[in-house]
Amino acid sequence: MEELQSIWSMWQQSWHNPAMRHAILVHFPVVLSVLLVPLALLTAFWPASSRKTLMIFCFLIGFATAGTAWVAKDAGSAAHASLGNTVSQDVDAKVCAHGAAAVKVWWLSLGCCGLLALACIGNKVFRAIARLLFFLSTVALAGYIGYVADLGGRLVYVDRVGVGIHPMDQPPPEPAAAPTPPASEPPAPITAPPSATPLPSTSTPPLPAPTAAANPAANPAANPARQALSQAGLYEAKPGFWYLKQVNGYSPRIYNRLSTDGDVRAALRSLGGQLPPRGEWASPPPRAQ
Repeated sequence: MEELQSIWSMWQQSWHNPAMRHAILVHFPVVLSVLLVPLALLTAFWPASSRKTLMIFCFLIGFATAGTAWVAKDAGSAAHASLGNTVSQDVDAKVCAHGAAAVKVWWLSLGCCGLLALACIGNKVFRAIARLLFFLSTVALAGYIGYVADLGGRLVYVDRVGVGIHPMDQPPPEPAAAPTPPASEPPAPITAPPSATPLPSTSTPPLPAPTAAANPAANPAANPARQALSQAGLYEAKPGFWYLKQVNGYSPRIYNRLSTDGDVRAALRSLGGQLPPRGEWASPPPRAQ
């Protein structure tokens, strides 16, 4: 039971993250479009007695391909908005090109369903031609989805969009310098016998070092919470209020998802912070220095 709860918690966390949700959803159009190709081939050449069932399956898979492509594109747009200014202008243009290409996937899927609908009307020759065109369109659809998937893969594995710095890319830590032993000084000559009573010291005693409670910035317990909020795409524009790095039309949905994210809520509670009021989403204050 504990393992199932852990899997469910991990699934919820992934689903509330638009980048991870996009990575999950993009696999469905790929699989469905590839599955549609052999079914369309059977529909084109199968005997009429079993063709009706195959056509119904093709309709369902075609609409499912269009629907999953739409929700995957929606999650990708939210993930693009959460990037903010963390990518260069050239990489941002590639992300936009990938999104524009993904929009055509659901239109092509609906176009395939339209050709299949034409195979249900007209005379025998017209229906046969429409079924053949439907098969060719499914091959084109699967190939185009592969092209869009290749664009997305290059963004992740070549341009490293949404991927942190790999440990092998970090410079090796410099070896710590050996501590230099203090230079020894010869003892001062004794010119007078030591006094029996020690003289009172006139120097001011050193002040005690500030504790972590007196200096909240030096509290190491706040570092994981700030790191979790930074990974979620938030920054503290003013003390106690955490804003998105970039605010646009997707900000209300993103803030609603973040407000239900358990890690974000736990981090905000540990820091004594909160998300800004709804009226401030469209114009956050400048980042605090």
